Amino acid sequence: MAHTKSLRHAMEAKEHSLVRPIHLIHPAQLEPIIGATTPRLSPAMEDKSKQAKEHYVSLGAPSVYEHAMHVLMAAGRGKLLDLTAGENDKLSMELADQILYHPISSESHLPNMRFGEAFIRRFHLHNQFRELDSSRGERMEGYVRLLNDPSHDLTDLLITLYTRIADMMTIHDPATATAASTKMPGVFPVHSSWEDVKVAWAEPMLKIYCPIADWGGQTVAYREMRDNAIRYLHPDEYGKTVEEVRTRIEALRNTSRIMHGLLSDMSQRMGLRVLVAHDYRTISTAFPHVGEDTVAVALKPFKGVGGLLSKSMKTGFPISRIHDWAGATIITSTQDQMYKVVAFLYNGAIRAAAKSCGVPDLFVNAPTDMAAHPKPVTLYRSVHLDTVSADPNMTPVELIVRTVKMQRWADEGEASHDSYKGCPLKNGEKARFRQRLAEISSGA
Repeated sequence: MAHTKSLRHAMEAKEHSLVRPIHLIHPAQLEPIIGATTPRLSPAMEDKSKQAKEHYVSLGAPSVYEHAMHVLMAAGRGKLLDLTAGENDKLSMELADQILYHPISSESHLPNMRFGEAFIRRFHLHNQFRELDSSRGERMEGYVRLLNDPSHDLTDLLITLYTRIADMMTIHDPATATAASTKMPGVFPVHSSWEDVKVAWAEPMLKIYCPIADWGGQTVAYREMRDNAIRYLHPDEYGKTVEEVRTRIEALRNTSRIMHGLLSDMSQRMGLRVLVAHDYRTISTAFPHVGEDTVAVALKPFKGVGGLLSKSMKTGFPISRIHDWAGATIITSTQDQMYKVVAFLYNGAIRAAAKSCGVPDLFVNAPTDMAAHPKPVTLYRSVHLDTVSADPNMTPVELIVRTVKMQRWADEGEASHDSYKGCPLKNGEKARFRQRLAEISSGA
């Protein structure tokens, strides 16, 4: 586990370097929309965590509190809640309560405090999801029935789902094993064997919660859960992939510099303002600003060990031949602007950025124009450019260029990942969930 942790820290350090602001000559700008570090807790969140700590200490289970805090921080990383929120952010406040006390499985161990009927409903709903997670055999029918049951309040379902997703992000964490080993009534059970974890956690993580997170645009949560699940489902192959990736850390860092330089060059030469983030949910907040002189970019500094391994197993190619170790999706306002960006990238810009970072021999495949020739059935549209290089100082990069309209179809329409990966939410429920999320965001 130590090598996985050190690899993750290396990746986090690399991502942090990638999103630093670049000061360019006006009007060209490259602006990060979000930072890469987890923010400090707000006073309101600090108060909640302090009360939870006192409660778990009184139960003689301080390690369970540590686990709950790991889950809370994971929820912040995954953009499920705002850790800097105040009391006016009801969704973040209520989700924080649910996360801090979710390890308890019995009402008798809940603190006698401010929790109302909504918390208790969500507490019981959470236990229903946990029972499904732990059950053997086919679970999808149960999830579909639960998620699409009109008798459940949508806010209750959202908060419960977000709690489960945050929990799934921490399954690999040592705090989980420590908390699970606490022998006290009401605390969640121990999963002590690989097979037990595989059945009870990894499969639901990959088949249920990853598609839901992907649908919700929670890219960080999706990637962490996917990597966790692949690690438990294929431990030997995962370990070998980690070791191979470790040999390419410097190449990944250099690839990040190449992409960074490429976006800077595009900003300067094309006179564009470039808005940058690591996840599509945040990128969507930039769509109103995308126009003739502004593009949005979703950066993927590293596909992730689980992503590389799962694609390798699916295609039969070794991970060295996976074409999207890193990448970026560039989102424009119009097709005309999209093709101008494609032409700029293909006609020398990618090779020039690579050469400036010590990779002189880079080949860029001819663009794959799925904007003009959409994929059958899903009608997925975009233009893809892949790089090919045997240089040890670079990893393969995939650049995707599409319009806002194409991005929305890829994110929400039939071309979205969750549509072909089996998201248990039906289309009608997706629409209702989106509407409720919008209402919560607007304070309704």
